[in-house]
Amino acid sequence: MPGTLSSDTAALVVCGQFNEDDQYFVNEPLAPRFISLRATDAQGNSDTIRYQVHIGDIPTFECAIYVSNKLSPTHAVDIQRLCFGAGKFGHDSLDIRYCEIEVPPPGPNSVFDGRWELPIGGSLKGTHLDIRRDTNQFANVTWQVRFQSGSEGGSFLYPVEICWNTSCFDSTGTFVGNFFIQHPNTPSEFSLNMKTGGGPINNSFYTLRRIGSDSVCLEIRNVGLDNVRIVFAPAKSDVPTSTAALTGLEQNSPNPFGSNTTLRFSVVERANVKIEIYDIKGALVRTLVNEVVDAGSYPVTWDATSNNGVVMSSGTYIAKMVVGDQVSSIKMTLNK
Repeated sequence: MPGTLSSDTAALVVCGQFNEDDQYFVNEPLAPRFISLRATDAQGNSDTIRYQVHIGDIPTFECAIYVSNKLSPTHAVDIQRLCFGAGKFGHDSLDIRYCEIEVPPPGPNSVFDGRWELPIGGSLKGTHLDIRRDTNQFANVTWQVRFQSGSEGGSFLYPVEICWNTSCFDSTGTFVGNFFIQHPNTPSEFSLNMKTGGGPINNSFYTLRRIGSDSVCLEIRNVGLDNVRIVFAPAKSDVPTSTAALTGLEQNSPNPFGSNTTLRFSVVERANVKIEIYDIKGALVRTLVNEVVDAGSYPVTWDATSNNGVVMSSGTYIAKMVVGDQVSSIKMTLNK
């Protein structure tokens, strides 16, 4: 309600319960419900607030990871709890029925942030909850978390830690198999079973450590890495070891960058690929790729120049990849 809180104003907490039968969750799209609150003051002035809510369905499976940055003498540790899982009505998009809500865009590089996103392309915006559709014994499911460590005095607050409880990954329900946390481009850097902790890891940049009997943390000291993947591999399938099975554009590395950066793109079959760089206003800056390529994964480097050889200024740029009717895009930050 509009107005200024007076000294005799009391806080009001309204609690309630929704009771819906199973048929409610079968409807598509999920019908909203509304809450109305009417308040009247001592002078008889009243107002009504009415707002829309959605009731969350219960996923078949759900776990959480905890993403945090480095503790410094003048900076407390920031921790972001990110939940993920699968449910009967999950999609590769925002699922209101599972309470997935788009969060604001990440802040400046100095601010800590963590959020879920689709591994390549797709329509899912940044959320703190990502529920996918139930799988079966022949399918893999991939979730991807993107993070920025924040900075202090010009230094990034690495290492970044991603922690989880191993007991959450016991095989139950439709998810009979194993969950792996992986490097997004090079699984040989790390591809770790989230239940057992087993798997390859490059100890020069990453450390897996246990906290008590149930908690495990992956410490990331590689300041060029800003995203990791969680892959569910059904019991009768192999652990995914590459990203070449997808068509799309990977996040550039390093990012931010000063003079040049590398983007990696993948196609599942021979196709014409166009990759272009745009400035934040939508003006075309550079065409990196415009040719037919065979199925596979390829790197391409941008040296921060335009098609005319002009060196671009610091700022945000968009790389867009078009393959047929599929479009993937990423944001890149040029800092000079």
